[in-house]
Amino acid sequence: MTNMPNLDVFDRNHILTARRRPSGAGFSSGSLDRLAVRLTHRLTRAPRISVMGEFNSGKSTLINVLIGAAVMPTSVEANTRLPIRVFHADKPSLAVETADRERFVIAAGLLDPEQLRGAAMLHAGLPLGRLEAFEVIDTPGLQAGDPDDCESMSDISRQSHLAIWCSTAMQAWKASELGAWQALPKRLKTNGILAITFKDAIRSREDEGRLWGRINAEAAPHFKKVVMISARDAIAARNICDAKQSEQMWYLSGAAELNSAVDDAVSSIILQRVRGAERLLSSAMTGAQRQMLSA
Repeated sequence: MTNMPNLDVFDRNHILTARRRPSGAGFSSGSLDRLAVRLTHRLTRAPRISVMGEFNSGKSTLINVLIGAAVMPTSVEANTRLPIRVFHADKPSLAVETADRERFVIAAGLLDPEQLRGAAMLHAGLPLGRLEAFEVIDTPGLQAGDPDDCESMSDISRQSHLAIWCSTAMQAWKASELGAWQALPKRLKTNGILAITFKDAIRSREDEGRLWGRINAEAAPHFKKVVMISARDAIAARNICDAKQSEQMWYLSGAAELNSAVDDAVSSIILQRVRGAERLLSSAMTGAQRQMLSA
């Protein structure tokens, strides 16, 4: 199935109408302009990455490494099992989204636990350059067999374009994780990344080699890319003054490979969007309109 930009009912109906029209009868110029504006908005919207995994799998710390800053204040993370969407904003902001999709902006430092009753998601805006390329959803830790967790993951999946699954090096890729991953939509797994976290807990190179052997055999076939990372070492690398030593530790931590895998996946999603938009516009245009566009 081809991945295309998400269109609302208005756009889909107009595309279907255009496809049913006789050859040479496309949209009017005004309708094409409106469709082009809508597609442009969708093409420029940052892809959304969901970081998933079971409890204590290192999701939040991995996100900190990925975006270069703390996702949310620790006190907020410690007192809620809500998904947290982190996106680019000119100024820091925080909003609570209710189950019926309403949002309420929260003043800095004034988050009251009572405001989280009935909430479905937190939205945190941060002025970080990395977030201009993508958004991240820090999902609650999953518990095997919990129907509420399955429902929450399904809802988040519908809002996402890419998934990173975190699995700890100490208990990597259990049967419950395989089941949860297979339940995700196919489009979300196309560019899926498996992050083996807590690399620093592996005691020897021999143990790491054995782990890689098992992961490559059992987990790698389900993902586009598998990386092994020590978020602790990656964060420590940023605090080293010596540039050469910092770069070496960053590389050895696995952070460089993680960033590269995410950048490649985001580029692939954007390319799919562009190609999909081109096909949609082409199907809605007359031959004369296509010639004018290419002139």
